[in-house]
Amino acid sequence: LPDRGAKRAGLEVHVWKVGWNIENAPAEFRQRRRREGRLQRSSSGTTKEWLDPAIPANVELELAVIREMAARYDIDGIHLDYIRYPSPDFCYSPATKKAFEKNIGYPVRNWPRGVQDGGSLADTFRTWRAKQISDFGWRARYELRGINPTIKLSPAVFRAHPSCPASVGHAWGQA
Repeated sequence: LPDRGAKRAGLEVHVWKVGWNIENAPAEFRQRRRREGRLQRSSSGTTKEWLDPAIPANVELELAVIREMAARYDIDGIHLDYIRYPSPDFCYSPATKKAFEKNIGYPVRNWPRGVQDGGSLADTFRTWRAKQISDFGWRARYELRGINPTIKLSPAVFRAHPSCPASVGHAWGQA
């Protein structure tokens, strides 16, 4: 529960919410997500303990936590950290491939090469990838407004603008 003393002192209470990155979550939670195939993968197939934003169950999990914080606690804001991809080499998971192919309407035959730098779909994939992160932010804002429209929502944006849409999927300078 938020510190009542902070409120009495006129301070706002903001939750710092880590998104996608589950590296510090309990081992059982991480292992279960791995078994379920819900983690991000690099272009070489290496799994990283970050939830894949292309998987609806992962988006729903993140939103459920945000909804719970907003509904149960007397907070003034939620600050979203790690609401991005870990690097330009993520995410090339089977779920990401399937979601991207659904979006463009045809299969990508040369995955992941065809969507990486130099590939015919590189720009399209970069834009789509960044949109996954932006769409999540907009959904979180929508969910919060339905619970308590006064709760503020802020993202921890990546410092390397304008390259951040390509590197970590932050399109904050384009919103």
